[in-house]
Amino acid sequence: MAIEHVPAGMPAGWYRDSDPAQLRWWDGAHWTDRVKGAVESPASLRALNTTIGDPFVERNRAAALALAVGIVVLALAGAGVAGTAMLPWALPVTALVGGTLTLVLSVVAGRRVEYTGAGRGATVGALVLSGVLMLAGLTGAVMQLALAAM
Repeated sequence: MAIEHVPAGMPAGWYRDSDPAQLRWWDGAHWTDRVKGAVESPASLRALNTTIGDPFVERNRAAALALAVGIVVLALAGAGVAGTAMLPWALPVTALVGGTLTLVLSVVAGRRVEYTGAGRGATVGALVLSGVLMLAGLTGAVMQLALAAM
């Protein structure tokens, strides 16, 4: 069949099949056995996809969310380093919790990259940010423990 996962609300129409030489009819609820030869011209195929929608094109919102969370946590941690009044353990905890959340969202986004092919750059950026945040959090925690031991 054309695709296994179908985006919600996909309109009825002709869509690319697993065999690139043909199109398959989606009736709005199920894939049918009706097939026809694919449009030969790439320009015609692009026009077809813009009028009926391309089920293979999806956004990876998890990648954007992971990157946004990482940037916000990095900004909060940066504000803590810049000298705003924070409790001694607030910076390491913020960095560790935010880094962990960014890591989890990045893993989800990475799985979506495999499916959609979109959001690879944002996912890699979020993974790097999660590593930086977790390293900063661990370093801050060790420093706080060293200061407490003195």
